[in-house]
Amino acid sequence: MLPSIDGAVICVHGASGQDGALQKVLERFGIPYTGADPFHAFHASHKVLAKDRATQAGILTPRYFFAQDAGEADVTAREAVRLLRQPVVVKPVDSGSSVGVSLVGGYQPARDAILALFEQGARGVMIEERIRGTEATVGIIEGLRGEALYALPPVEIVPPERHGFFSYEAKYSGGSQEIAPGRFSRKVADELMHAARTMHEVLGQKHYSRSDFIVSDR
Repeated sequence: MLPSIDGAVICVHGASGQDGALQKVLERFGIPYTGADPFHAFHASHKVLAKDRATQAGILTPRYFFAQDAGEADVTAREAVRLLRQPVVVKPVDSGSSVGVSLVGGYQPARDAILALFEQGARGVMIEERIRGTEATVGIIEGLRGEALYALPPVEIVPPERHGFFSYEAKYSGGSQEIAPGRFSRKVADELMHAARTMHEVLGQKHYSRSDFIVSDR
């Protein structure tokens, strides 16, 4: 069936669709597709690699600690709790849609959250500083309206207060507000669009991308 396809518009969420695996299959059969190639799709979906590129490009990102396997859970939890304000954000390194993300405070809850994610098959776990602020997202489309990298207006996301953050449930339960264009000042909106264009470029994305942000006083 695959050899008969003229082209693929990739709309798959999560594993395989966003980490380059599906792209590798399509390339094996010589089928053109939308979006980044396997190498750059993987780098964009890997939170540590993406954060490193953001830092190199001058984009602010939260401080973090990274556990490559369950054996590093103890030391990672201790360091994160010692050096970061509580609660912290614990997340798998390569999942989207806030899958597996939790807010925890203290050494034991942090360690337990890390181990739970490894038990669920995570290929790495990040403990990140929590940034309080307004959720925002910006889409980039190449070649639209005469611009090489056209930035869509920043969207403001308001999750229900009971969730505490834009969790998986908040994303898909229908309770969150997505305000477009967001209620940002022109200065903040311009900064968000510039950052989204920058990330599109430094992560080697193609055709389109989307970057998520927290807008805070910091």
